[in-house]
Amino acid sequence: MNKPIRRAGRPSNAERAAKLAAQTTPHRPDARAEAMEEPATDGEGHGGIERAVAQADPALVSTRPAPRAESPRERAARRAAELRDNREEGFDGTDKFYIDSSVIPDGWDYEWKAKFVANQEQLSQMMAYKRAGWEEVPTHRHPEMMAAGTTEPVIIREGLVLMERPKEISDEARRRLARDAREQVSGKEREISGYEDDHAIGEGQRARVGSKISKSFEAMPIPD
Repeated sequence: MNKPIRRAGRPSNAERAAKLAAQTTPHRPDARAEAMEEPATDGEGHGGIERAVAQADPALVSTRPAPRAESPRERAARRAAELRDNREEGFDGTDKFYIDSSVIPDGWDYEWKAKFVANQEQLSQMMAYKRAGWEEVPTHRHPEMMAAGTTEPVIIREGLVLMERPKEISDEARRRLARDAREQVSGKEREISGYEDDHAIGEGQRARVGSKISKSFEAMPIPD
């Protein structure tokens, strides 16, 4: 069995521990620290010095200062730093349905859709969503959006389910809705401005009278 190699002229750990026990006094509480700064002389390293010190004088081991307890202010500052590091950019803590756009896969669109109303699943509405191209987002993709240990396969929050579909399909649908809305407004404008008034000019004559439709905002006169 190989024995640790000891360099000539240097004391062993046991000798250093005995010397430390003899030198340590209430006026030299740093004697142990000084001894620990010396290089180890055998294969045990400082771990061997620790054991030798404990054997020479167990009271020396107990003189090591206990770690300082964290103050409430320090604990609050540490927790605040953790929250800032983990907080989603733009989240103000009030919108429970907020989704950071950086987590949405490239080329896809996310929306919350009603799946339950008064604890009743909206089966027909869910079928309509699927016909429009929407699919439920699986929980394993964003586990941070659900409670830890959940067995729910999709992301649900207060009756709403998170769904996805290709962004180009969503863009087409939005353009179609905008076009339909403009056509409805134009139809109403033509209906209002194109009526005929038989009494506008005189008996037996017909005239087309256009009503003025203003789309600007103007200050209303305030009566005295």
